[in-house]
Amino acid sequence: MQHLQRLSVGFNNLGSGTVDEMDFLNSLEHSTVIFLSETRLRQCDSGVVRSKLGFDNCFTVDMLFWLNEVDVTIMSFTKGHIDATMKVNGGQVWRFTGFYEEPNQTARVHSWDLLRRLGGLCGLPWSVIGDFNEILSSSEEQGGGCRSVSVMNSFRDVEDDCKLIDMGFRGHQFTRCNW
Repeated sequence: MQHLQRLSVGFNNLGSGTVDEMDFLNSLEHSTVIFLSETRLRQCDSGVVRSKLGFDNCFTVDMLFWLNEVDVTIMSFTKGHIDATMKVNGGQVWRFTGFYEEPNQTARVHSWDLLRRLGGLCGLPWSVIGDFNEILSSSEEQGGGCRSVSVMNSFRDVEDDCKLIDMGFRGHQFTRCNW
């Protein structure tokens, strides 16, 4: 069975031209699939990024890049998600959802409902990555005001309902600090 060499997810505000951004882009060099959310890039810039990173294909709502060795079928998309099936070099088909949640907490119920609907669509192995703009526990944030326990519980309920497992991360513990 063929496996992805590397699946990567981007960080917020790509397109600002910072040194951190360039280091991040260089770290993606050996990735097979990349999902970037909440970028500052226009759709017309996606071809430049695709070329710079050495990818063959790109789908832009957020930005999903992949090599020709990955067979990608886009199933659905909105401003906040891309749902696709993927197959690497003729191997097992699996499901990928790239997700971005707006920071507005009042709209979260609609996003959580979308994830639940997507979760019930098929029985393929499923990977959901992106920026949920929510945390599962208060230990995941530093500074700022206290998070509502009920909001964190709602996110945890979605994770449970969709049978998702937090796979952790590599890199900085906090992507931002609310000081």
